[in-house]
Amino acid sequence: DMACVDFTDIQAGTELDSPYQVKGLTFNASGEEKLRVIGWGVPVGQSKLSLPQKGLEVSISYPTKRVLVRCAQYTSQPLMLQGFNGDQQVAQVSTPPVQNQLHTLKIESDNFTRIILSGAGNEGLLYQVCIDERPVEVK
Repeated sequence: DMACVDFTDIQAGTELDSPYQVKGLTFNASGEEKLRVIGWGVPVGQSKLSLPQKGLEVSISYPTKRVLVRCAQYTSQPLMLQGFNGDQQVAQVSTPPVQNQLHTLKIESDNFTRIILSGAGNEGLLYQVCIDERPVEVK
């Protein structure tokens, strides 16, 4: 089972301080930007997080083997999801160059401690992040 975080309960137009913590995840803009909750884009009528120009880092409070991200981009530049164990990148996947469509990106490894979302030419939207419901045993 997976535990998921989305932004549907936050009103569009809200600015969140960075870092923003919720349910074991810490969302941090890679620049000095605030995190913006917006209402446009897919899924229609639901709030989501606009990805900052320089990317979004999400720290995970416990070791997880799986990360699932639901996102969209509104440019032909793909949105990239990178998974890290400490400073070492252990997984990477990108969206296809299809705009205005919700994409599901999934990465798996022995242990993720953080992820970075980047790309999409300042027109990327994060709808949901899911991680393992319980910490994994780290060997």
